[in-house]
Amino acid sequence: MTGMPWQVKGEKETFPASALTATVLCERHNNALAPIDQFGLRTFNAIIEACDYALGSRHSGRVLHSLISGDGMELWLYKLLAGIHFGGIAAADGGLLRDTCSFPLDELVTSLTTGTLPDQAGFWIASNLGLVERGHISVGPLIDAAKNSNVGVQVRFGPIQFEATLVAPAITTSHLEKLAPMKRPRILDFVGPARDSRVILSWPGLAREVRRLEVKLEPQD
Repeated sequence: MTGMPWQVKGEKETFPASALTATVLCERHNNALAPIDQFGLRTFNAIIEACDYALGSRHSGRVLHSLISGDGMELWLYKLLAGIHFGGIAAADGGLLRDTCSFPLDELVTSLTTGTLPDQAGFWIASNLGLVERGHISVGPLIDAAKNSNVGVQVRFGPIQFEATLVAPAITTSHLEKLAPMKRPRILDFVGPARDSRVILSWPGLAREVRRLEVKLEPQD
């Protein structure tokens, strides 16, 4: 891991998961929100399985299908955003964001309780970011410099990148803009050299909208 607030620039270290746990919730609230973590875990497992299958060398004659909760993954990203902010993990320019940036707490509470967000806020996915070493994940905050506010989180995992924001940024140029992001896609198609796999995301209220994002995969040497 690199880029943590206590590390020297460029320093890389390996940590167990327990060392990166931020104690920001009481036991009752932590237990209440614990099921949200399963949404994130199922999403990452589905991506790994989809990539492994699509990169298989033999044509099987069938497409592997997986189903995950899109709104559940969105909630997990918001929980992650709050955790790295209030847990003192997110940092920029040598300072902790919880000390230097505001945070849209009201919007977080609204998203967790009602699922309602401004039109330009929410969950995007982009693809074709190049090869990423298996098992590696990168996480970073999205800062609205005009408002000096930590408004979202960016997660890169394998060949795709997630981005979730709680408010519409004052500057509309997104980190994902040039990657042709798709808001709340319904289908992720992983296209390999010989076979394909499909991950379907469920979205309450979007059953009739089919937003398909293609993720082209290349074998790693």
